[in-house]
Amino acid sequence: MADNEKISVLVPVYNEEKYLNQCIESVVNQKYQNWELILIDDGSTDTSLTIAQKWVDQDPRIKLFQEKHGGLNAARNAGIQRASGEYLFFLDSDDFLVDSCLETLYSNLKKYHSDIAATNYYELKNGYFYFHLLDKDFFAKPYTVKDWFSLMNNVNNGYDIVWMCFWGKLFKRSLFKNFIVPENKVLDDGYSTWKLYLMADSIVYCNMNGYCYRRLDDSMSVGIKKFEVDDIEEKYSVLATIGFPLDKIKESYLYEMNNIKNKALACGNYAAYQQVRYKLDIINKYSKVENN
Repeated sequence: MADNEKISVLVPVYNEEKYLNQCIESVVNQKYQNWELILIDDGSTDTSLTIAQKWVDQDPRIKLFQEKHGGLNAARNAGIQRASGEYLFFLDSDDFLVDSCLETLYSNLKKYHSDIAATNYYELKNGYFYFHLLDKDFFAKPYTVKDWFSLMNNVNNGYDIVWMCFWGKLFKRSLFKNFIVPENKVLDDGYSTWKLYLMADSIVYCNMNGYCYRRLDDSMSVGIKKFEVDDIEEKYSVLATIGFPLDKIKESYLYEMNNIKNKALACGNYAAYQQVRYKLDIINKYSKVENN
């Protein structure tokens, strides 16, 4: 396979001395070799910076930049600005890739003339690997943007987290023109990736365990902020404005709002719970009227 286009792999780093070597090594060992690795150190106070520098000294494709501590998304934005590849791939510094990940995503993106290629994933949790796919389950399938949005609430196939996250996807660089990852968000990915999907013409999904997501704890979000509800409502107002089916929008909106409600209750954030529940009660009231 001709490695004729560069992929910029963007890795924000903050105090990941325990896992950073494995992360970087998984990029170095990729079958697809036309890549650059952009490491953005977000003010680490452990030995992460030293580990990163050793890799930089070994491979000219690996580049290291230091930033003041601004959080994950500030580091992502810094990486986007410095990337020189035609494609962007986001990798968290405590995760790692299987060696065929970039090759599979790139080949299928080109094959299906898509703007985004997404892979499924497996989890590493408490020393155990959790696979939900077998080799025989692999397929690659292109989707229109409307079809892709219809998958986001399908909790039976793992698409919900695949749909939401920046990681595990190969993006055309052109999608990021005038795009900035919000830096003031707690649960960030799902509140910004949808905008990139809407700017795409086609998305190809590769049903493979290409990305290892390391789940470090069982905790839920540290809190449910009001802006999360606002961002959900922004998304569905945009979808309605551009003509997505209203019945699908309502179904997806209710799914996400119920998730927020349940997380708020589990976290003990009763103000957020009541806020969302009241909105759901309003919708339920008028749904009953419609059905009478």
